Amino acid sequence: EVIESLLLEDESILKDEESRNNIQKAFDFKNYQKGDRQIKMVLENQFNIIYNLKHIRRIMKKFDIVCTIRKANPHRKMMKATKLQ
Repeated sequence: EVIESLLLEDESILKDEESRNNIQKAFDFKNYQKGDRQIKMVLENQFNIIYNLKHIRRIMKKFDIVCTIRKANPHRKMMKATKLQ
């Protein structure tokens, strides 16, 4: 039982590594960062690999693959605040 569980664990680690490589390849595709949804689309359309969105998020979290979040445009905020009605 213990040996079987260790073999299964090793197998899952190898699968996670393979998934990580595919996700990293999609993340770096066209040299700009992507979020999980865009990674899913790139994997499906460019590499013909289908992963569940939850699987992609789990792998990204496990291996610290993080996309930077775009900041709001302060000029646009200022224009919105000073807009006359």
